[in-house]
Amino acid sequence: MSFVPALGQTEKVSFTDMRDEEQQTCGICWEPVGDGIGHCVQHIFHKSCAIPSLYLDPSCPTCRKAVDIQFPIYVPQMMLRDSSQSGNLEIVKRLITQNVVATSDEDTISFALSNAACNGHFAIVSELLHNCSPSIRLSSIGFALKDLLQEKVNFRKDPYKSILQKLLNQLHSDSEQHFSSIPSNPTQQMQLDAQLAQDLQERLRTASSEGNLDTVRWLRLQGAVAASDQDTIAFALSGAACNGHLEIVVELLRGCSSSARLFSVCFALDDLLQNGIEDFCVDSNKSILEELLAQL
Repeated sequence: MSFVPALGQTEKVSFTDMRDEEQQTCGICWEPVGDGIGHCVQHIFHKSCAIPSLYLDPSCPTCRKAVDIQFPIYVPQMMLRDSSQSGNLEIVKRLITQNVVATSDEDTISFALSNAACNGHFAIVSELLHNCSPSIRLSSIGFALKDLLQEKVNFRKDPYKSILQKLLNQLHSDSEQHFSSIPSNPTQQMQLDAQLAQDLQERLRTASSEGNLDTVRWLRLQGAVAASDQDTIAFALSGAACNGHLEIVVELLRGCSSSARLFSVCFALDDLLQNGIEDFCVDSNKSILEELLAQL
């Protein structure tokens, strides 16, 4: 590794990998260093140890001599994922001010949000949701929820109770905005007499909750599912999901309008998780969760 002295007391530091045959020791964790980063020539650290320190204070962690370091393009995204997992809110906020969160791609935000949620870091979850691009937020929440549900944490107690509610609230907010932005298209909906439409929607809600697959399928084929408003689909989907009727969940998702689907999935997820996640470890109910989350 080469060090090019700058003017004054600043050292320029390169990210070139360093391999020392004498296997020197990291000045932060005191473990042997194979690939590392050095400061002031004699002070050597692991990259994973030095990078968080440098983001907050660009000086040698040992002697505090100022360093001038240019991070490769991948480092901010790497820092975001790692800091979200470890709970380093200070670094996450620094990355926000540097516009890293707002400009990161879907994979980076998804992994960061999942890391923060699964490790119980509520403040970081809130920061990521507030500052990431709205265009990728929904899919990132879906990714985080899938990972969070697999962790089998206690959703009845904080921090996971608050994290889950935060994610679901954001889902509701985004889905409502998404729904309101889609213009209605009456030509794609079945024109029904008001009383007939009300009767069919009531039958749909009842059949979905009771698990009457034949009736739900018939209603879908008649166009009643596609013609139903988002509230009807939401109640029907929630009833089917909370009562473990996977095939009906699939029928409703297949038949409802795209504008109602997102809102209804969020509504059903909220009801499911409020009822207690412990009941959804069995295969059939787990499949329902997966089916709903796949729509996000």
